[in-house]
Amino acid sequence: MATCAIGASDLGEAMIRAGWALAEPRAAVAYQAAQATAEAAKAGLWATGFVESELRRQ
Repeated sequence: MATCAIGASDLGEAMIRAGWALAEPRAAVAYQAAQATAEAAKAGLWATGFVESELRRQ
């Protein structure tokens, strides 16, 4: 898995935290935390009633 950054800002983490991307099941802890934050805040796709597939989490 690769990261994309501008300076010290990780664009993948920013997209996940905003709710516009999903963390891979085996992603870094920072990505998992960003997704949990987005889900709790109902940010981005989490505001739509989106339910992540159980198959994706395997």
